[in-house]
Amino acid sequence: MKSLRKFLSTLLSLSLVFASLGAGAASAASEEAAPEHVTINPDSLRDLLLKRNLSIRLELDNLYTAKANVNAASAGLLPSLTLGVGVTNPITFALKTISFLVPFLLPSNWLNLREKQGQLKAEGLGYYAVKLNNLASVDSVYYTVVGDLEAQAVLNRQAKVLEDIYQLVSAKYKLGLATQADIAQANNSRKTSRALARQSDAAVANELEAIKLYLALEPSTTIDVEVKHEDPSDSESKTAQEIADLTVKTSPEYRQLTLLHDAAVAHMRSVEYSFFNAFTMGSTGGAGSSASFSNLTTGIGLNLSFTTIANVQLSEIAKEQILDQQKSVAAGQKYSVGTTLVGLSAALDQYQDYLDAESSAQALYDVLIVKYKAGLTDLLHVFSATQNITTAAASRIQAGINVDTQRVALKRILRSDDFAKIDQCDLSRAGEVHGNLFKHMGSIFSSPKISIDQACAAMAKANLPASAN
Repeated sequence: MKSLRKFLSTLLSLSLVFASLGAGAASAASEEAAPEHVTINPDSLRDLLLKRNLSIRLELDNLYTAKANVNAASAGLLPSLTLGVGVTNPITFALKTISFLVPFLLPSNWLNLREKQGQLKAEGLGYYAVKLNNLASVDSVYYTVVGDLEAQAVLNRQAKVLEDIYQLVSAKYKLGLATQADIAQANNSRKTSRALARQSDAAVANELEAIKLYLALEPSTTIDVEVKHEDPSDSESKTAQEIADLTVKTSPEYRQLTLLHDAAVAHMRSVEYSFFNAFTMGSTGGAGSSASFSNLTTGIGLNLSFTTIANVQLSEIAKEQILDQQKSVAAGQKYSVGTTLVGLSAALDQYQDYLDAESSAQALYDVLIVKYKAGLTDLLHVFSATQNITTAAASRIQAGINVDTQRVALKRILRSDDFAKIDQCDLSRAGEVHGNLFKHMGSIFSSPKISIDQACAAMAKANLPASAN
């Protein structure tokens, strides 16, 4: 009986350990208060995004859920013990039956663990991809704000120029050198310009509100924008094929589908073995005797039905669907590489063309305003020149936004520069299943457990829960 009590104590301790592992979905840490003021640039945006973006936090929750599923699958391999007690008199009792389930002998349970481990690693890559995509999105919004601030300055400058022209026309009108139509035209132009400037103010304000949404900031938070532009990269000189060869099969989206395919294979094999539904060992005491471990018997539960065959077929279809999705992702990424390089090249050419056009329009205006003051040209030519300056400047600014956002897209594809600073979750130690049965059992009872915080380094700590083992 002493050895039996020791065995029961060990089994109870192991059960409590795995119960605590399964309950390891960590409690949320206290929320960091939103700052009252922020200055945004690409570096500060990255830091704020990783700490405060809600979609990243939600994806981190999914990662904790996947880790809990691995814990549950590991715990499902542990034996469970059932004892039947027979009371023979008020002060003595004997074990009449001993029966314990040994699920680690069922292949389907190991395959279920392998499936959950694959899903965990896939979820880790999903968490990484969400961070990359959100950084690309918020960077694109930032560069749009920068462009609109430049457009705002152009429109304000135009409004000042048209106000000066109105004052000039008014002075000439008093001298009888301008007509009433000239006054009306100058007044209409300056009012229209002021309205466009106010419209630009509203556009910038709306974009800053979008950044507050990305960063989960309060409506009262004030934002200053530090104007920067995206630096060029050496990869801009590479061909689309060279970049695709470097990036497609190493992308988190492609690797995630590889892991999901492996998990689907494990699921299909688990279904194939599901007709082994139980493996038990037990002992029953006879008349006047108790059950003991010296006369254990074993039993195997089998349950083969037509639904098993159908479920295997469904699993095979799901596995093939993942392979098709992976091909689709690869094709889409190759297309993105090509269009990004073409778009970047076109935007760079357009930027230079519009810059030259803006300079020429400004030079023409400088000549015409002097001629108008001297009475050598009419007001229509002056207004036409101011409009040409504004049109060329607006087109140059839009081309600049396109250059910045296409460079962001290219660096997202390459996972370079700021995107290289996004940590990945190293879930390679999440408990691999390999080797023989005894090595399997050793991995359950003795392998080191890693937490999500350890696997995802500082990024998970900056986001949400304390730890989940």
